[in-house]
Amino acid sequence: MKHLLKTFSLAITTGMVAISFPSVTNAFTMSPTPGFYDEEGGMSYDDLSDDRLDPTDLGSLIPGVNTLRASFFNDGGVGLDYFTFTVDKGQALKAIVLNDWVVDPFEDIAFIGIKEGDVFDFTFPNSNPAGFQATGLLGWSHLRSTQVGTNKILEEMAISNLTPENGGIDEDYFQAEVDEGVYAGLPNQATLEQSLLNLALPQNSQAGAIGFDLPLKAGTYSMWLRQGNANPISVELDFETVSVPEPTGVLGTTVAFGLMTLLRKKGKRS
Repeated sequence: MKHLLKTFSLAITTGMVAISFPSVTNAFTMSPTPGFYDEEGGMSYDDLSDDRLDPTDLGSLIPGVNTLRASFFNDGGVGLDYFTFTVDKGQALKAIVLNDWVVDPFEDIAFIGIKEGDVFDFTFPNSNPAGFQATGLLGWSHLRSTQVGTNKILEEMAISNLTPENGGIDEDYFQAEVDEGVYAGLPNQATLEQSLLNLALPQNSQAGAIGFDLPLKAGTYSMWLRQGNANPISVELDFETVSVPEPTGVLGTTVAFGLMTLLRKKGKRS
């Protein structure tokens, strides 16, 4: 009986541990690669959706690095890119790293926003005396070349929940970048710096987003890439996921230990 009890207890414990820690598979590149034309390679891809109510579904991110290449611009409303993806249970989105920023002639400001759910049912008002409000967005970021190689996109999205009076990602945030000299050597450096500082002013900011804790928890999310003019910006984005313990795994382990204790008591009585 004792031998059977030990065997049964070990089987339960092993099973619960396996449930608690998701298996890791190889990372992948989102395919087909949407919204991008590779002139050097001569490869064309389907465009990301222009319909905010029907974003391109990129499916579930898998553990590791998931790469998206996209080119976006404003051509009378056509060319604005919307896509949706899912972070599965047991995973979280740790980073969105901008690997590449290509635009000719050079410019350095675009927009990326995120909402919960599989549609992007949000538009900025054409005019608003209180500023461009982001109420309803989960978060947003001003895309720019100085984000290359960093996780600033996701970090800025997470903190873009300040009041309209504070201007979303406020002027002090971008002033710190200017003071650090991160724009040194870029074309039209002074103009770019001033443009970002102006965007951060309360009357021009996208304040009012919800914000979130990092890493971003499991769920389905939609994103919007926006370029204000017809000059295409091409980017490469790495969506990096990380495995996290599931609450059900902790609960399951507790139940397993409870069952083991109960079986031991029954074994003693028998």
